[in-house]
Amino acid sequence: MGDSRLVIEQLKGNFKIRSPKLANIHAKIRVLLMKFTNLNLKWIEREKNKEADQLCNIAYLKYTNRRT
Repeated sequence: MGDSRLVIEQLKGNFKIRSPKLANIHAKIRVLLMKFTNLNLKWIEREKNKEADQLCNIAYLKYTNRRT
């Protein structure tokens, strides 16, 4: 589940990847996703998924070395 409709639709193959940088990441993720036998990608509205949104924001800040 995710709150980014664009990312979910890209991973499902419904939307194109326009950024060359993201294309490499997308390809790696697709390979990893194939390791799961029962996987369902589903878009959840951000308003209905506040806890996941907060966790993503924390992870992003740590990844980019920004302070919370």
